[in-house]
Amino acid sequence: MYLKEVARCCPDDPLFPPLKIKPVEGEFQVVGFERHIYKNAIRAVIKEASWRADLPPFIPHAFRKTVVKCADTAYPTGEAF
Repeated sequence: MYLKEVARCCPDDPLFPPLKIKPVEGEFQVVGFERHIYKNAIRAVIKEASWRADLPPFIPHAFRKTVVKCADTAYPTGEAF
């Protein structure tokens, strides 16, 4: 609910968005999320894990869909997830 209504995220936004960090009262603090994606960090992790498991590399959105499918079977409701 927070992601949809407050942060205004949509299904096409990245699964792991970069943090938005700004100076607040003389020190850096996390003030939200950036709208752009990490260029290669998540892709590199998934590619390496796929390679080690002797599987074809997954794209991040396929990985996200897999996590959601697993959650659908493990949790009875979206709120529980």
